[in-house]
Amino acid sequence: MTRRRRAAASDFAPITAIDARPVAAATWARLRMDLIEWEDRRGAVRAFLAGAPGPEAADEALVYAEWAAGQGVDPARAVRALQERLEGWLDEDEPAALDAVAR
Repeated sequence: MTRRRRAAASDFAPITAIDARPVAAATWARLRMDLIEWEDRRGAVRAFLAGAPGPEAADEALVYAEWAAGQGVDPARAVRALQERLEGWLDEDEPAALDAVAR
């Protein structure tokens, strides 16, 4: 693996490390919003995650999403990667609900 590819892979590590539905959903939503929108809609994203196993999981997902968004990942690439993962994790109606929260 070339040095450039290794650097690109490590830059994307905050996204590839996501292995839980609430974290993927929160990070996907955060990366689709600018900081002001996020501040306004953070509560709506938390409410969407209310079905996560306990309020701690929702809070941890939001903290991780905020951290991951600040790591310099390419938002378009990350959103695409998370979208693919979420398609397998979300129930039938959840993608539209999450999309509505992130708008």
